[in-house]
Amino acid sequence: MNDLGTYSLDWRAALRRYVRMVLVWVTLISSALVLVIVGPAGFVRNWPIAVTIALTTATLCYWLVHLVTFVEQRIRRQLGAQPAQHQRPYYFFLSALFMPAGIFLGFAAARTAAKLLELPFEQPAWAEYRQGLLFGLPICAVMFLIEMQRDARAARLAAEVRLQAAENERLKAQLAALTAQINPHMLFNALNTVASLIPSDAAAAEQTVIDLSQLLRCQLHADRQRVHALSDELALCQRYLALEERRFADRLRVELDVPPQAGRDVACPLLCLQPLLENAIKYAVAPRAGGGSVKISVREQQDHVIVSVCDDGPGPGKSSVPPGTNTAIANIRRRLELNYGARASLTLREQARGGTVAELIIPRAAK
Repeated sequence: MNDLGTYSLDWRAALRRYVRMVLVWVTLISSALVLVIVGPAGFVRNWPIAVTIALTTATLCYWLVHLVTFVEQRIRRQLGAQPAQHQRPYYFFLSALFMPAGIFLGFAAARTAAKLLELPFEQPAWAEYRQGLLFGLPICAVMFLIEMQRDARAARLAAEVRLQAAENERLKAQLAALTAQINPHMLFNALNTVASLIPSDAAAAEQTVIDLSQLLRCQLHADRQRVHALSDELALCQRYLALEERRFADRLRVELDVPPQAGRDVACPLLCLQPLLENAIKYAVAPRAGGGSVKISVREQQDHVIVSVCDDGPGPGKSSVPPGTNTAIANIRRRLELNYGARASLTLREQARGGTVAELIIPRAAK
């Protein structure tokens, strides 16, 4: 019996179940009954006979149940019928049906065992056969109850695994949907920059196209990868800043405070920093005639990394540019939550000397 569902004669599974149900449980239960009935004094003399009868009976019932069920399912398949969905009580009924024959065979085996061990053994009367049947049915019932509890636990675990798998698929779909929302606005700005550079600086226009293609390639791969090394994210940010430096020229001042090996062992969502840089440039640099500065800094702690994006603009909500819908910020926060739970965060605050700082805390291991 493979599961509680359709039957297939898997010999390895059948042997494993035989060892557990018959050789282990029948031996333990019959030994306990012998100890209770005859006591410690008669246990050594009666135990071999009782266990021989119990194991022989259980072995015959077990394999006959397998054989009958296997033949039944083969006939069903040949007739084109659906396989039967048998439950444990069905197998218990078959075992009880075969038990009288098993007990006769068990007494015969016990007689042989008694001769080999030189133990006294009298020819059993009908009362002994009836007593064996009365003991055999409770043993069989207890054994099947134990197996039913085991099946129930296995079914609960399988259901939990299925629910977890469904939840993982839901989270993956949600992550994919969130990632798909990242449609960089810098595409239009970059194309305008390329158009303006072609007449005067073809090499800079070509490099702008190369940088833009790398950013778009990352966007196209985001639905499959979704996370990558923080060091790769920082490299993408440098490409993005190179695009904006060509666009704003001297009006954009970039500062990087990033250790050489920073972020190589830390995973982060794709394009989680670029929207922060885009916001900093949009609200702190673009509206001001003199431009402004943007700084990226990375501080590595024992169990997490802190990445800060700072600008020297007027501060949160004080720019002359009308505020947006904060979709990018909410998107980043949600992706951090889905990947790391409460261990990751994104906060925005005003600096004491003016300007805005966006601070990401990214743990070194995903949840």
